[in-house]
Amino acid sequence: MTASCFDVVMPVAPNNRHVLAWALRSLAVNAAPRRVYLITTRGLMPDLIRLPQPDLDIRLLDEDAMIDGVTLAGLQDYLRGRGVQPGRAGWYLQQFAKMAAASQPEIADDYLIWDSDTVLLRPTAFFDSAGVVQFAARAKRYEPYRQAYRRLLGHDPAAEVSFVAEHMMVCKIWMRELITAIEERQGQRWVWAIMDVIDTPELSHSGFSEFETYANFMLAAHPDAAAINAKERLRSGAWLYGLSPNRFDLCRLSQKYEIASFEHWNQGRLWRIAAEKSLARMMFISYKTRRRCPEWLLA
Repeated sequence: MTASCFDVVMPVAPNNRHVLAWALRSLAVNAAPRRVYLITTRGLMPDLIRLPQPDLDIRLLDEDAMIDGVTLAGLQDYLRGRGVQPGRAGWYLQQFAKMAAASQPEIADDYLIWDSDTVLLRPTAFFDSAGVVQFAARAKRYEPYRQAYRRLLGHDPAAEVSFVAEHMMVCKIWMRELITAIEERQGQRWVWAIMDVIDTPELSHSGFSEFETYANFMLAAHPDAAAINAKERLRSGAWLYGLSPNRFDLCRLSQKYEIASFEHWNQGRLWRIAAEKSLARMMFISYKTRRRCPEWLLA
């Protein structure tokens, strides 16, 4: 792997556009990718075309065109066939689309998967000085993800931590190697192999994680090319500041965290949000905090 040039691959759904402009601006300043590929539905494309372009080369990809024969409607039909409500189909499709980005020739050899509700608060290394990719991790594990991995690849996950971290740097060659390993062991196309190993009760919840699967595969198959490196990140940004953070909120978070996510399901109570926003603004106005605030939030 090399750190010299990478693209960003970012799925965008209707319910996670609230912080997209901040996410893009933060990546432009703090990561400087070659291009950003937004994976979305055709219906959302007109809105995304009108987004401000923060010194980024932004390209749009149709999620229904990423994998031959795999569409949102097809995944919905699959779920119905398993006796499950189809509402989770889009969640699975965006994971598969991120994996399928490894087969898109226009995307760089290394690409950073980034959640559209996540802000990069300050510059962060995704590789070490030797070019070894750094996987963010947390202690809390989710057993259905690990069970899917065991069934797909025939061995236990390589690590005792979780890699569900709202971002991950991927090498196309090794993602394709993972997909091939799944197909060779399961004897069918990788998308349907993944869906088939998920227990029916888990299909309508969270039965598979591309982050968990890729990171554990890398640590098992290419241990010299990947390492675990915990980052200071906050997942509960929406609990504190709601779904529309401003520069005061982000400045306050940047004092402690590298990365903050604002997930729509985790929004806090309005009174709490108002109090936190007021405190963040007061801290921003103070000379000491403002001087420490990243320049891109002061512009």
